[in-house]
Formats: sequence, structure tokens, C-alpha cells
Amino acid sequence: MGTPYQEAGGRVTHRGEKHDLNAMFRKAHGRPVTMVPVSKLSPRPSSPCLSCRNGPSSWHGERVRNADLKAPLTVTADHGRFIILDGIHRRDKAVAMGVPELPAVVLSASEVAMTKQASDLSDLRRMSSLVEMARKDPYIGSHIGDKTHRLPIRNDDGEVVGFFTPRKSEDGTLRVGSTFVHPAHRGKGFAGKALKKLVGTKASRAFINTDNVASRKLFLSAGFKQSDPEERWGGGHWFRRKNTDAVIKGFLDASYRHQVAERRGTPRR
Repeated sequence: MGTPYQEAGGRVTHRGEKHDLNAMFRKAHGRPVTMVPVSKLSPRPSSPCLSCRNGPSSWHGERVRNADLKAPLTVTADHGRFIILDGIHRRDKAVAMGVPELPAVVLSASEVAMTKQASDLSDLRRMSSLVEMARKDPYIGSHIGDKTHRLPIRNDDGEVVGFFTPRKSEDGTLRVGSTFVHPAHRGKGFAGKALKKLVGTKASRAFINTDNVASRKLFLSAGFKQSDPEERWGGGHWFRRKNTDAVIKGFLDASYRHQVAERRGTPRR
């Protein structure tokens, strides 16, 4: 059904955090398109369109009239509804015309988290300083690239104190690459909180040097399990985290089978 709707540049604010809109489009590009009920689509609470609906002559009204309902929205699932990341004008046009469903690409919470950006100049300067410090780190220094996507780790005041380098592996799992936290902010739980938010329920993995005790503790605290050593890399282990959505579904399916077996008087499997 075509590729997701794209437009030039910009940011989008979701749950109080700024995201790179083009990064969202890149993640949505080429992904499967699903028909979503218009009744289950919700605008972002921070959407500027919520305060600019002043009738058919308004800027918003013009965008609604010109909206292409064949172009897929970009959304993320949230408690049985779909939060619109891009496509509020198409949704409003569909409501006005009584269109029951719209095409959409659904991004997971972890995929949306990966599009967060350093939102202002101070963040960018702070990130640049952290990258230079990380280049001197004995564990990850040689793996710090110039054009790598980095996800900020923030303290309770919102200051950037570190970063992850997440990327999607060929097998569909989330790979958390080089992780760095400023020495003055280590051991305070900032990286752990950010890591749990990043991986969500998605199957994830990371390769950690055997003597990198801090990173091993961090990933173990986020539910990762150490696997056998990766011999061809040497000097470390893969840490993996299963897709907990699949684990829960498997448990529920097994529970249902047991209940049916009990009612029928057949042995459990």
C-alpha cells in the first residue's frame, strides 16, 4: 500500500521528549501497513494542532482539506489505542468524512525511543564532550564512530550524562552497542532506567567485555542473561534479553490449554 507519508525535516514531541521526525520516517519506510480504526487513533497531548483548530479558514483546516488519506500514518500503540506521531490532519479529515479506517505503520515503543534527539545546542555540546571522553575508554573507545546514532542518557534534571548506540540487527533484535556514562554520574541508576525504557519488551542483545564489570551489572539489572562466550570476538560474552511479549503470550497460551484439558478430563501437556 505504498510507503509512509514523508515531509521535510523537523521534530515531534512525544511524552515530553523531542524526537527526530525524519528518523521516524526512516524506521517506518518499507514497513508493513495496517488498517487502523479511526476511533482508536489519538493525537499526541503536545500536538500543536490541538490549539490551532479555528475553523475552515485556519492553517490546520487547510492542511486537513489537502490531506491524502491513502498515505499511511505513523503511530505507536499505547494501552489499546494508537498515538499519532505523524498524520493528525489525515485523522481529522477521516473523522469529518466518516472514514472508518486509515492505513498506518505501527512503531514499537523501543523504536520510537531510538529516534530521540539531543534537543538543543547545550545537549549537542554535552553529547560531543561525552563522545570525546568515550573515545579514551579502554572498553569502547575503538568502537566510537563519527556518524553513529546515539541515544542520550539523562539524569533526573534532564541533563545528558551519557549515551547508548542502539541499532536494529538483521534478525530483527535490538542491539545495544557502545554504552557510556560520565564518571561523575555512574552508579546512580540513570543508565539502568534509560536501558529498561529503551528495550521495553523487545528482544535485545549486547556484547560486553568480560572485565567490564559496570556494563555487565547494568545489563543484568535490565533483565539480560549472559550467554556462552563469543569465541570469534574473544574477551567477552553476549548478553541477551528475550521478547517478553512473546514469553507472556506463551504462558497465557499454555495456561489456556491446561484449562481446556482440565474441563475435558484429558492429561495436561
